[in-house]
Amino acid sequence: MKLHAVLFVLFISTILFAQGEKANWSRVEFEYSSRMYIDVNSIQNVNDSLLSVWTMEENFPPLSIESVSGKIYKTKTFYSFNKALMRYSFFEIIYYDEKDNVLNSFSYRRNTGHQDYQYNYPLIKGSIEEAILLKCNQYLKGIE
Repeated sequence: MKLHAVLFVLFISTILFAQGEKANWSRVEFEYSSRMYIDVNSIQNVNDSLLSVWTMEENFPPLSIESVSGKIYKTKTFYSFNKALMRYSFFEIIYYDEKDNVLNSFSYRRNTGHQDYQYNYPLIKGSIEEAILLKCNQYLKGIE
């Protein structure tokens, strides 16, 4: 039941942040072909274990995937991290074209109370997800 309450708070907070504050994107330093940013205004540190954040990835070159018609120049993803389990999940993905028009969006929200099913990806050392979490932790500690 506690997990449902935490997820409800995360869901409501994302809606409030989406409507209230303007995004404040900060670059995540990581060596790969695209550029990754976190929205520091969207960081939600629910407790010592749970953290969520919106990310934006600029795709160079643009991506093509079967479920999205058109070339994907930008991707926004809503991540949720469980630092105690060292796992993560994503709840929303939005794909954009060259002119910032939404090409498609997907929701991966699951109504489950079991954390093993909620956070289904391991946090791998050296991955972009680890870099995202480290950048979030820097902002939470006041280090920019």
